[in-house]
Amino acid sequence: YRLKQYDAANDDVLASRSRLPMDGQVDKLAGFIALARNEVPRAEAEFGAAVTHIEGRGGSDCDARYYLASTQVMQRKWIDAVPSFERAEPCYVGAAAALRKRIADIRKSDLPDDRQDVLVAAKEKDIAAARLQEARSAYNAGVAWANLGDTARARPFAERAAAHPELKALAGQLLARLGPS
Repeated sequence: YRLKQYDAANDDVLASRSRLPMDGQVDKLAGFIALARNEVPRAEAEFGAAVTHIEGRGGSDCDARYYLASTQVMQRKWIDAVPSFERAEPCYVGAAAALRKRIADIRKSDLPDDRQDVLVAAKEKDIAAARLQEARSAYNAGVAWANLGDTARARPFAERAAAHPELKALAGQLLARLGPS
C-alpha cells in the first residue's frame, strides 16, 4: 500500500482475511486500499467493518470512524456520515489527551533529556495531527448537517472547526453559508 502498488496490496489484504478474519486493522487497511483504487462503496464497507470489529472489542479508532464518514460523504450519504463525524471529533480529543499523558510519562522517566526531547517532539506532532483531525471532523459534521438543512445543528460544529487555525477560513465560509445565529 505504501509503495502505491494497490492491486498487489489488495490481493495481500484479502488473503490476510483468512488468517485475521475479524481484525479491525486489516479492515481499515482494506478500506484505505479500496479508496486508493476508487472503490468507494467497498471502502465504506471496509471502514464500517473496522469500526464494528474494533469497537466490538471495546476499543476505538478515530481514523476508522473518520474515514467511514468520509466515504459516506463521497456518496452524498449525509445522514449516515453525521454520527461518525460526531463520534470522531471527541475520539480525537481523547487521543490528544492520551498523548499529553504519554508526554508527562516520558518527562517523568529515567531517559536521558535528549532522548526525552525526541520522543516528546514526536508526540507533540501527533497531538497537532489529532487536533487537526478533530477540527476536520467538526467541520465535516457541520457540512453534513448544513446539507441536510439543519443549520442549528451545523453551527456548533462549524464554530468549533473555526477555532483551529488551519480550518478557520473554510469554517468561516460554512458559518457565512449558515447565516446569522
